[in-house]
Amino acid sequence: MARKANPVEKAARLLDLVPFIYSHQGISVTDLAAEFSIKTEELLADLNALWMCGETRFDLIELEFESGFVYIRNAEALNIVRSLSVQEVTAILFGLDLLKESVPAERADLQADIETIKRVIGTPFARLVASEPMISGDVISAVDEALKNRQKLQITYHSVADDLTNERVIHPIEKRVENGVELLLAFCEKADAVRSFRLDRIRDAQISQVAASQPGQLHVSDIEQVTIAIHGDVRRVFETFGRVSPASRDTYTVEIYNQSWLIREVLASGGAVEVVAPFGLRAEIVRQAALVAAQYR
Repeated sequence: MARKANPVEKAARLLDLVPFIYSHQGISVTDLAAEFSIKTEELLADLNALWMCGETRFDLIELEFESGFVYIRNAEALNIVRSLSVQEVTAILFGLDLLKESVPAERADLQADIETIKRVIGTPFARLVASEPMISGDVISAVDEALKNRQKLQITYHSVADDLTNERVIHPIEKRVENGVELLLAFCEKADAVRSFRLDRIRDAQISQVAASQPGQLHVSDIEQVTIAIHGDVRRVFETFGRVSPASRDTYTVEIYNQSWLIREVLASGGAVEVVAPFGLRAEIVRQAALVAAQYR
């Protein structure tokens, strides 16, 4: 014999009935009773109680159930008590998506539970709301493993300056956070220099079985600071040099590992980049620029 609900449980069920009927207009009395695990007679008593509710005694809920199918209108005041707002549903769906990303693949039960909750609370919004972390969990795991074991990474990287995605082999050195952006400092075999890679632009990262030999001898203290002035093509310059920090109103500080690489980039910029300091490096760029110019006379 089913236990009769106490007054508190009955009041909670009445509040739960309103949003459920709103989202299941025309549900049969029998099915509605089954949804709430109560007898049909008890449900009819609840519906009669709801029929006498409203914001005022002159503005009652419109409830129809005499035909055996239940419809409800003009119950917004009660509906809001047990309903989530659009903002609340959106926030929860975003949170569930982020939570799902952190759940291990072997926990299929938790993945299924998250999907069930999303279906229950967010059916009307599911196609409109989706959240993916800016940085893939697989990328973070690969980067951390490569740093720990001094291994090379094969990455797929999106360059914003060129709007291109290409493959690179890098030797990770360290992770940094600058201005709220997570960066990976690494020696890039393609550039033959140390570069800063934004983690949110790494589309894929795979551990290479070959040990990262160069970063094994590379230390952050080996990196040279150079002061530059930017005269044009700012976006490309920032993308090329990666870590660019303001030094004064008109100059910036960049970190390099290979002077030859810097000289090539400055000459290739066509005047967009000027090395201000150190003076010896500036003089060498001037010398090489003169040699290049002499070839065209």
